[in-house]
Amino acid sequence: MQVEERLNRMYAPIAWLWFAVAMACYFCKASGSVSVIGILVIASMLVTFFLLGGAFVRIALGSGQRFSGVPVRLLIGALLSNIVFYLVALLLPFGLPIDWLVVMGIALTVSLAVKRKSSTDVSERSDGTDLIFALVSTVAVMIWCLDILPPIKMTGSVAILKTWMDVYYHMGEIGSLANSTGVANMHDLQMAGAQVHPYHLASYYFPALIQRLTGVPTWVAYAGVLVPFGLLLTACAAFSLALPVFGRWPALVAGLSVLLIPDAYHQGFGNQLVGGYQWMQQIGPAGTYGVASAATAFLFLFEASRTGRLALVAIGYFFVIVTLLFKAQIFVAIALPAFLFPALFMGHLSWKRRTGLVLSLAAVFLAVVGVSQSSPNVPVMRLDGSGLKFYSSLVMIISQNDGIIKSLSLAAMSAAKDSWILRASIFALVLVVTTFGFVAPLCLFVFFRTRKTHSAAVTLFPALVTAVYIVMSTCLSADTKRLGTPEELLNRPFVWAYFALLVWTVAGICQWLCRDNTRPSPRARYSLIVLILCLLAVPIQLHSGVATFKAWDVGPQELPVCQVKAANFLRTESKPRDVIQDSLNDRHFILTGLSGRQLFAIDSSGVRAPTGVDTRIASLKMVKNLRSPSQVDAFMKENGIIFYVTNPDDSVAWKYLMDDHKVFQCDQYSIYRF
Repeated sequence: MQVEERLNRMYAPIAWLWFAVAMACYFCKASGSVSVIGILVIASMLVTFFLLGGAFVRIALGSGQRFSGVPVRLLIGALLSNIVFYLVALLLPFGLPIDWLVVMGIALTVSLAVKRKSSTDVSERSDGTDLIFALVSTVAVMIWCLDILPPIKMTGSVAILKTWMDVYYHMGEIGSLANSTGVANMHDLQMAGAQVHPYHLASYYFPALIQRLTGVPTWVAYAGVLVPFGLLLTACAAFSLALPVFGRWPALVAGLSVLLIPDAYHQGFGNQLVGGYQWMQQIGPAGTYGVASAATAFLFLFEASRTGRLALVAIGYFFVIVTLLFKAQIFVAIALPAFLFPALFMGHLSWKRRTGLVLSLAAVFLAVVGVSQSSPNVPVMRLDGSGLKFYSSLVMIISQNDGIIKSLSLAAMSAAKDSWILRASIFALVLVVTTFGFVAPLCLFVFFRTRKTHSAAVTLFPALVTAVYIVMSTCLSADTKRLGTPEELLNRPFVWAYFALLVWTVAGICQWLCRDNTRPSPRARYSLIVLILCLLAVPIQLHSGVATFKAWDVGPQELPVCQVKAANFLRTESKPRDVIQDSLNDRHFILTGLSGRQLFAIDSSGVRAPTGVDTRIASLKMVKNLRSPSQVDAFMKENGIIFYVTNPDDSVAWKYLMDDHKVFQCDQYSIYRF
């Protein structure tokens, strides 16, 4: 008995140490070398997560076993540390290294204060599930990320990045934040000096900190920190959400399911746009942090509905707001159900009073949304169904692989003719099939099994999430403000819907197989461990090409080596605040992403375009046609452009007249310094 007690006490420290080692390995694998500074920064992150997570769990959730566990503390500690870091970095003008020291000081102070006032401690003893989760989840994340570790592979005259084209935008944000000193010094990525909209930047701060302190390229910070840590955090969120509802072993399996179960696309349902969970979470890594925050919000709302504590409702709402700082589309998907959750499931109200309260709160919510539409920084959100034709065509015609699903759905749509209700119903069925795959019918089984043994909140949660997802995808209008691509609010929330249903389904089935025992028999535990290890074959088999779009036959990004060398020259030879410019206006964010430097203007064809960028692009077009070196020099100095990059097959009239300004030449890529 004493031996078992000692083992239980050892599992948690080993799990924390293993998480730190794994994160260090991701970073070192991406950089191609061992960085002592990088390892120390990662260690400081894990210590901070431990301190803040432990203190917060102790204050908010008490010392019981329902929330004891390394994944819970890691999740909450990481999210809190990230948000505190985000706020400190916005408010203080010192730069990220000093800002992080402030965050560490806050974490230590809070932890000591809570420990001094509390007479009890949150036990971290477990039956080994924490350690199993740590070992398997970190290995699975490593396998999923093999394509981007190392992120850039040089093959002759071509540099290959095995990921989606959005990677350069994420790199650019990391490079921009790495050199920022408070909100006054932050700028829109598309135009030097333009006001930044910081709502979506939270997930970039830890990669930016490591990039700033180690000096690694932005692609190393992206591939070695941003993506793998987000995947790991999402797995922790799945574990934490299932833990108080289904128990430790079902939580273990549910937590690992988001890394080990094939998504709907890989199950063979043929639609990567709405069924490619792994694809979307890698190419849009902010989604992993958004899903983790959303799960944390509902973790507290579930506990509030069980205990009736209004303080937990407030904490749940806090994490809903935190979700906005990570991923706005997921915030929109959870805002209404989270807002209505207490009215739906807390207290002992008659159905009439509960219905009246829900309708009243829904009216308030819709009124707030209506007021928000007057802001130019809020996308169009109208439940008028006008986006159905556009989005259904994108999903069923352009993105769906040829086969029975495509032929049947298109035939049904054709038969529906101009009936919006019929078309929306058909499309909703297509979305359920192609987004959830086999998870949907299995979730129905869990529903019928849990409706007599669990609360209404637990039983109806998957239905609530699915309903919101279907309504958004079928009834919302497409965004016409060009704050993103038109389908973002209709499409991006599918990762949250799939995550929630998968966690509930896997945890519910595991609880059923374990016969509702809080501690399954040794035979059952060993069987689950063997199953988990066998499921590692899923990422091993599917990881190759996961971050490209197989359904559209889009392969890896291939760049000329000289283009990468030019960006690397700017990264090493320019100062962090230097403004640079690309002769093609860097329309794909490649130069700003690889160099980590700010451009005078980027032509994104109007998507999220800051005010005044069109004027700058017009002036850049004019300067390319100048033939007077003095006029070119005057324009560059007047606008603060230090380096100018010319590209192959691009007409720049003066580039052969200013060899005295040329500081870099590789093939037809040239860099001029002014």
